[in-house]
Order: sequence, then structure tokens, then C-alpha cells
Amino acid sequence: VLFRSWHVTTSFYHQHWPTGGNPHDAARCHSVVGMEKSVLPKPARVGDIVTYTYNMISPLVSVTGAEFNDIMTPSVPGDIRTYIADTLVAPVGTANAYADTNTLTITDVNLAPAQLVTFTVQVQTANDLQLLNKVLLNQAELSKLPPEVAGPVIKSDDPTTPTSPDPTQ
Repeated sequence: VLFRSWHVTTSFYHQHWPTGGNPHDAARCHSVVGMEKSVLPKPARVGDIVTYTYNMISPLVSVTGAEFNDIMTPSVPGDIRTYIADTLVAPVGTANAYADTNTLTITDVNLAPAQLVTFTVQVQTANDLQLLNKVLLNQAELSKLPPEVAGPVIKSDDPTTPTSPDPTQ
């Protein structure tokens, strides 16, 4: 993978390269799809409703028919997170019946060259005191990608950390 983290602006993107170099060198990144996942509030408290924001971009190539999945797999005992009905704002694809489940799937995700796609969804965290002072991790996936865009699967990156791709806290 050529990128460490994606910092998205309203007009385009900026990359930080782990080995240095020009972050605007499109020749180095023309075929890499990037996906960030962030959460607010951070840190979340037991029982909070959190908002996940996802940013996806395909720098210079089109992507058609990709599939997005974010499964809230428990990372510690008592970690039960569920998606909240009617909170998904997604400008692309078709979402599953995610309400009150731990799985969000969006099929038929299409990205035009240099198109930034941002979507959000809210999740209810468990109101369980055994989660106090625990770090809950999660990572989304974009699959059904062709090999020329770093496919078939890429994982989301937490833009607040120096490593990539890494789970969002």
C-alpha cells in the first residue's frame, strides 16, 4: 500500500508517504483507492451514540460495483454496538437493513476518478460498566475491487494515527 493516511479536503486529497517524497505526485498513487474512518465523539463514553464518518477516494481510475462492509465485531466482552435506524447518509450504493444490527453493508459503490465520497452513520454503544476504560476497535472494508486499484479488499484507516491501515478507536 502506498499511503499512510488520507487527509481529505473539500477539493481533493493530500497524502503522507511513509518513505517521504512528494505527497502530490499523482504518478505514484494513480491506482490506489483510499478509505478513512473516523469517529466522534472521541473518546466515546459508555452508552454514547457515536457518529462514524467514512471518506473514500479513487484518485485517477473508476471503481464500479464495490462493496462496503463495517461489522461491529465485539473487541472486548460486553462490547455490543448497533447501527441506529435512519441515520445513514450515503450518496452512493444500496444499504442493507442495518438498523439495530452490528452490520452495515453498502453494495454497488461506484467511484469516478478523483471523486471523494463521504458518508456517515450513527451507532449506539453498549451501556455496560465493564466497558469503562476499554478501547473499542473497528475497521471497515471496501471489497470487490479490481487488482489495479489495490484490490480486491482494502481496510479503513484511522486518520488520527501514524500507521495504516489501522482500526478506528
